[in-house]
Amino acid sequence: MLDPAASQKGRAESDFSPVTSTGNVGLDLLADSIAARVAARLNQLQEPRLLSVDDAARYLGRTPKALRHMIAGGAVPAVREGTRVHLDRVDLDRWVAMRKTTR
Repeated sequence: MLDPAASQKGRAESDFSPVTSTGNVGLDLLADSIAARVAARLNQLQEPRLLSVDDAARYLGRTPKALRHMIAGGAVPAVREGTRVHLDRVDLDRWVAMRKTTR
């Protein structure tokens, strides 16, 4: 079984919220974990959903040229508005998830 106190080693004092501890190390770690996940989701909502080709390429770790080829070939769905091309972050995440392998 994992020692909850051992998992706190190496964490800076500033990593902990200023809220009073419950006195239960395991419960405090669980609360911190939940708070971090909620904060990450809130930050995700603040980021724009539609990305330019350059931003989407950075997001995927590809070059803009490679991403444009993927769009032209229909591998990645795009949102077109006039001459502008945007990519939906949700579609990009789905594209990545569909290509995950277990090997």
